[in-house]
Amino acid sequence: MKKMFLVVFALCFGLFSMAQQAQQLKAGVGVDFAPNNHELEYFTPSPNPTIKPPSPNLNAGMAAKDVTIREIGNAGNAWGLSSGARTYMWADNDIHSVVFAHRMLNPPGTGYLAYDVSWDQGSNFTSDVQIWDPELYPTGAALGNARYPQAVIYNPAGNVDPAGAYITTFAPILDQTNGASWGGYGMVTNPLTAVSPATPIQSNMTSSGDVLIFSVPDAFTIRPDGQAICYEPSLVEGLFANYTGSLIYTSGYYDEGLQTFDYEQSLIDFDITGGGEGATIPSQKIAFHPDGQIGYMAMLTNNGFNDLSESAFYPVLFKTTNGGADWDGPFSVQLGGPDGLPAILNYLSDDLIEMMFEPPAPARDEISYTTSFDMSLAVDMYGNPHLLFCVGVAGGAWDIITSLEGLAGTGGTIAMIHASSYDGMESWYADTIATPYTFRGEFAGSDILNEDLRPYISVTPDASKLFFSWQTTEIADINDNIAPDIKCIGYNVNSREYTQLFNVSAFTAIMWQSWMATASYYVFDDGTGSYEIPFACQIMNPDNTLEPVAFRYVDDFVITDADFGVWVSTAEVDQEYISISGNYPNPATNMTRVNMTLVEPANVTLEVSNLIGQKVKTINHGPYAKGLHTLEINVSDLESGIYIYTLSTGKDAVAGKMIVE
Repeated sequence: MKKMFLVVFALCFGLFSMAQQAQQLKAGVGVDFAPNNHELEYFTPSPNPTIKPPSPNLNAGMAAKDVTIREIGNAGNAWGLSSGARTYMWADNDIHSVVFAHRMLNPPGTGYLAYDVSWDQGSNFTSDVQIWDPELYPTGAALGNARYPQAVIYNPAGNVDPAGAYITTFAPILDQTNGASWGGYGMVTNPLTAVSPATPIQSNMTSSGDVLIFSVPDAFTIRPDGQAICYEPSLVEGLFANYTGSLIYTSGYYDEGLQTFDYEQSLIDFDITGGGEGATIPSQKIAFHPDGQIGYMAMLTNNGFNDLSESAFYPVLFKTTNGGADWDGPFSVQLGGPDGLPAILNYLSDDLIEMMFEPPAPARDEISYTTSFDMSLAVDMYGNPHLLFCVGVAGGAWDIITSLEGLAGTGGTIAMIHASSYDGMESWYADTIATPYTFRGEFAGSDILNEDLRPYISVTPDASKLFFSWQTTEIADINDNIAPDIKCIGYNVNSREYTQLFNVSAFTAIMWQSWMATASYYVFDDGTGSYEIPFACQIMNPDNTLEPVAFRYVDDFVITDADFGVWVSTAEVDQEYISISGNYPNPATNMTRVNMTLVEPANVTLEVSNLIGQKVKTINHGPYAKGLHTLEINVSDLESGIYIYTLSTGKDAVAGKMIVE
């Protein structure tokens, strides 16, 4: 794997010092720090029992849809989905199937894993299908307990029968090989429809050496060609502040002989020492374009590249154009400062700024902003990255201001941000899509279980529509996120139009109790302009997180083409007219392919040149409609060597490098 650092700009110490002097926070601001819920689960009573919500008081203009809430599986306590958004759920449009992975009841035990599956798009489920058994762990059952299972569906190309697909899960194991509680990875693969009985094949990896130190990964996905990928920062003893300087990248393909995924590992060097003492990586995500070639790893961290970011988090990304064989980066997103995103610079009202800071109040581009501690990532039909995260004013100690004394809820101190780039991450654009009323909920359990907004981005199979969701409580006189509903807003990539904000769980059986809300990365698309977004959550006792929980599936939440157009993105975007993946295979012998995405119809010309600039091949491919296309390049007549290929439309051109053997 390769690493290429792109230095966006150098910090100007004088400017930073001046801004810090101007930014003096008043007393009375409320801050939150990154939670670390990865602890042993024992009961500690809450000093402030949960307030039961009163009668409905939904936001004006908050729309609801007709949905059906379905009972699915169960787990022995509330911790299995905690600590932020992960890939607990996966839908596959081609086989109308959706899976949801979770821990089990006791008995058999909360270290066992199961999944719930529907083969008819959520209308009917088979639940609690056991797939992980700690008794089979090589070092014994006591060290084989699994947690936080992430799951995807492997559906071989061309298959339209659920019986031909597989569920595969990836979970951290409490085997104590990382120097503390964690250290193992547990992987299971099971035929999707093999439920009575299940026939799972489980395997595992353990931490080794000073760098391959496993903890609790947030990022897991599967590429269209069937490669499953997980990555996480290597953390000594699994602690936030003990980052070793490397990302652990685990990937593998399904092996027909083993009947499971055959994983291999590598390290990606990523230095964040420039972020200062306490810099860490509280959230990581990974996603790919539908072609499987263009992909991104995104994380919240601080690598010292951004202005006005002392002891604050911001998004940093790596990019691949060849399916993860190589990754370029890091690319950082500047939140505030003179080059900050207007949506972030302008979401606070003048009154709020005066309430937050001692006079004289700082200018908007002198305020230090931070993300919170969780995020989501998606890749659109043109290969562009989209991020969803919460932003607020940085408190200066790796914390975020989430409330003001005298104001209800967050008081408008935080905003939900949709950020995207359309020019290879040279520029970023953003919209403020909501100002959540509450931020964090605290629940009695091991110390206190903290849970925040849990942002998710879901996409249509062609990635032309995106759906942003999160959980928040919006009830009068309740200032904490203890009785959440699921909120969702749609986005049309081509028109850059949004829908209105929907309350998914309003007036349903999970209203005010959509705890640990989870969404699938892919949604169901019926081909007629209707998009069904799968959600799940858990019903729990908020005053005792060690009691069993019941999971619920949200069926029939549909957004249609008619829902878009309520408002249009305010960001002024200069978008590339053509984008491509890397060619594959590369090296090539006879034929190689390039996936090309057009934002509008165009005539496409291919030119191939050698390294001294001589054109060796020119092909006019003619007109193409907008969207995704695959071009084949015949290289059988070329000598072995390295070549540059260029695809042009007349308005734009993009180039790639290929090797011919």
